[in-house]
Amino acid sequence: MYSRQKLIWEFIKRHPYRVALALFMGFIASVLLILLPVSLGKYFDLLFGYNSKRAHFLDALPFSFWDSIPEFILFFTVATTLWLLSNFAYRYLTAELGLAFANELRVQLFERQMYIPLAEYDRKGHGKYLLRYSGDLGSIKNYLVRGVLRFAIDLGLILLALAGLYMLNAEVLSGLLIGFGIIIVVVFFLNRILYSRSVQMRNKRSGLLAYVAQRLRAMNTIQAFNRYAPEEKRFEGRSKIVYRAGKRYQLIYQLIFTLIPVMLYWTLALTLYTFSKTGELSQAHHGNLVAFVLLFITVLPIFRRLLRISTVWKVGNISFQKLIRILELGNADLIPNTPFAWKEGTIELQQVGFSYDGQKFVLRSINAKIPPKSFAFIKGRTGSGKTTLIKLLMALYPPTEGYILIDKQDIQAVHPKSLRRHITVVSEEFPLLGRTVFEAISYSRKQEKRPKAQEVLDYLQAQLPPERHLQLDDRIGELGDRLSKGQTKMLLYARAMLSEKPILLIEDPFKNLHGQVKKQIIAWFEENRKQRSILFFASRAGLGKDAPEVDVEISL
Repeated sequence: MYSRQKLIWEFIKRHPYRVALALFMGFIASVLLILLPVSLGKYFDLLFGYNSKRAHFLDALPFSFWDSIPEFILFFTVATTLWLLSNFAYRYLTAELGLAFANELRVQLFERQMYIPLAEYDRKGHGKYLLRYSGDLGSIKNYLVRGVLRFAIDLGLILLALAGLYMLNAEVLSGLLIGFGIIIVVVFFLNRILYSRSVQMRNKRSGLLAYVAQRLRAMNTIQAFNRYAPEEKRFEGRSKIVYRAGKRYQLIYQLIFTLIPVMLYWTLALTLYTFSKTGELSQAHHGNLVAFVLLFITVLPIFRRLLRISTVWKVGNISFQKLIRILELGNADLIPNTPFAWKEGTIELQQVGFSYDGQKFVLRSINAKIPPKSFAFIKGRTGSGKTTLIKLLMALYPPTEGYILIDKQDIQAVHPKSLRRHITVVSEEFPLLGRTVFEAISYSRKQEKRPKAQEVLDYLQAQLPPERHLQLDDRIGELGDRLSKGQTKMLLYARAMLSEKPILLIEDPFKNLHGQVKKQIIAWFEENRKQRSILFFASRAGLGKDAPEVDVEISL
C-alpha cells in the first residue's frame, strides 16, 4: 500500500545525507538570520555608548566581537557572508531534493503504468496519466520542499526569533503573540475557502486539458467535416468556465496574500505602542528597540510562509492521492512469479469468454486446440472478438471465464513476460515504436543487430522498385505516422520476423500490403511451415486464394 508519508519517508531513507545536509545548512542560515538584526541593536549601543542589559545575551558567545565598532563591522561582514553561503546551499539543496523526489516519482509512475492491466488502461484512456499529472508532480515537489523541509526550518527559525524577542522584552512579546493568534485564526478560515476553490479550479482545468487532447487526436475529423466553428465555440465556453473558476480562486488567494502583511504590520504598530507604554524607549534601551523591530521585520516573510503552508499541504495531498491511485493500479506484486516453461507450443482454449464490463460478452464458450507448429485460421465478422482473442493469448487481458493453456500451463498463472518471450504479433493494434525504421523493427538497437534487420528488410522489399525501398535510418514519425499503410504493415511483419519467436499471431494478414510484398510474405510462410505456429485472424471471407493452407479453422 502506498501513502504520502511512506513515499516521503522512503525518499528520505534513500538520501539521508543530502536531507541532513540541507537541514543543517538551513539551521545555520536561520541562526545567522536571527543573529544579524539582534547584533545591529548591539551596534546601536556601541555607537552611542548605551548599555542595554538585555542585549548582554550576545556576550554569551565563546568569543567577543563587541569591543569596538571596527571589530563589529568585521564580524557583521563575516556573518552576512556566512549567511549568504549557508542560505544559498540550503535553498539549492532543498530545490535539488525536490527535483530528485519528483524525478523518482515520475520514473516510478511510468514503470507502474507498464504494469497496469491493459483492460483497465484501455478503459481509462490512452495518454491520460503521466502528461496529465505533470502538474501534480510539481505540487508534490512543493510539498516536500516547502511543506516538509522548509517548514521544519521556518518553524525552528520562528522559535529562535521568539526566544530572541523574549530576551529583548517578554512583556511586549506576549502582546505580539496575541496578535499572531488573531492572524492565524483569520487565515485559517480563508484557507478553507481557498482550498475548496483550488479543487474546483484544478478540476475545471483538467477537464479542459482532456477536451483539448481529445480534439487534437481527432484533427482529421475536424478538418474533413469543417467543424472549426462548433469546436471553437465549445472550447471558448469551456475556457470561460476555467477563467471564472480562476477568478474565484484568485479573489481569495490575493486577499490572503495582501491581508497577511497588513495584519502583521498592524501587529508591529501595536508592539511599538506597547514599547512606548513600558518605558523601553529610554536611551539605555534604544538598542533593544532597534533589535526588536529589525528582528520582527526579519521574521515577517517566514511567518507569512507558515500561514500559507496549509495551502501547500492541501494541494499536495490532492496530488498525492491522484498519483497513489495510479501507482496502486500497476501493482507488480500481483503478477505471478512462476516462469513459463516452453515445450512445444500446444495451444488450448477451454470455455474461454471475455467481457469488458462483466455483462456483455465479446467472446463466450470458445473451445479449440491448436497443435504445435501448425497454421490456424481464426475467422469471424467485424466485432466478433478477433483482436480481443489476440490480447487474451498474449495474456494482456485475463479471460472473464474459462482457461487458455499453452503446453498445459494456464497462461494467467505464469509471469506474462516469460510467456511473451515465445509469442509475437502482427497487428495495427500494436504500433511501431521508435524514430527510425531500425528502431521500430529491432528489439535491440545495438549496431550489431543492423545486418540482420537489413537482411529481413531486403527480403520483404526484394520485388519492389529500388526507389520505393525503405532504409534502416529513414524516419517514421510518431508511431509510424510518416509511413503509408502498406509500409506500416510491412514493418510490422519485419518486427515479428526478427523476433524469431515460435508462435506468431497475425491480424488481417494481407490487408494494406503491397502485392509484391505479399508474395514475399507468403513465401516466408511456406518456408516456416512446420517450424513455428502461425495463427491468422481474419474475416469469414477467408485469407484469399494465394494464402497458405491451414491445419485448423476456428469460428468466432
